[in-house]
Amino acid sequence: MLCEGLVIMMPDPPKYRVVHLKLRKIFHACSPDVDPKSIDEAVIDFAGTPTLKRGLAEVGREIKKRVKDEIGEWMTCNVGIGTNRFLAKTAASLHKPDGLDVVTHENLEATYAGLELLDLCGINVRYQARLNAAGIFTPLEFLAATREQLMKEVFRSVNGHHWYLRLRGWESDAIDFGRKSFGQSYAIMRATDDPHELAKLLMKLVEKMGRQLRRGGSAAQGLHVSCLYRDGTHWHQGRTFAGTLYATSELYRKAVYVLNKQPVR
Repeated sequence: MLCEGLVIMMPDPPKYRVVHLKLRKIFHACSPDVDPKSIDEAVIDFAGTPTLKRGLAEVGREIKKRVKDEIGEWMTCNVGIGTNRFLAKTAASLHKPDGLDVVTHENLEATYAGLELLDLCGINVRYQARLNAAGIFTPLEFLAATREQLMKEVFRSVNGHHWYLRLRGWESDAIDFGRKSFGQSYAIMRATDDPHELAKLLMKLVEKMGRQLRRGGSAAQGLHVSCLYRDGTHWHQGRTFAGTLYATSELYRKAVYVLNKQPVR
């Protein structure tokens, strides 16, 4: 009623996944080291690959062309090139929606001169306030800060050391901490407290979670269950167990045990 010409587009997850897989195929043709960050973003590491000899700007143009040729002419693609993933992401944000930019030591200061603190990936209003309190109001002033100032005065942790490296193009974010948890959630269309319905739903969630757990070569030492009620309130309970959990049947029995701990409403 408010926007007569509005066209509502329904979500189409299968289509998004098809496009995501096509993007990954294009990326892997350039380097075997591809780290997807989301369904539409990835980091490509070219270290030690023959592709480096061609020049990464040329590779970037080839990626953009293949995206349009193999996915669709309507598809835009931002490519950012840098010596670490932070500078690459910064470069990718300079000329949206279809840019290609390179940030090196030669244009690093010029690039920072055209940005605000909040333009830097990882800097939110809380970090901006910390930087401002230390007399740092621009990315160039951020770059000029000493390692000691960032560690002891601004971030008061090793995070200051990482920012010192990150801003200068050294890699400090390519760390794989390993997966610590597996989970599944489901929003039911109709609220219910029928134990039979809840048991079937819980089995479905546990079965999916168990497959992920085993596929990852892991075993569980504990289990958490949470519920959101119709009145907007929330309940959560977790338990650790003496042995490890691996099979779906074991996970399900423990999940039912934890679910039965919820208070009477």
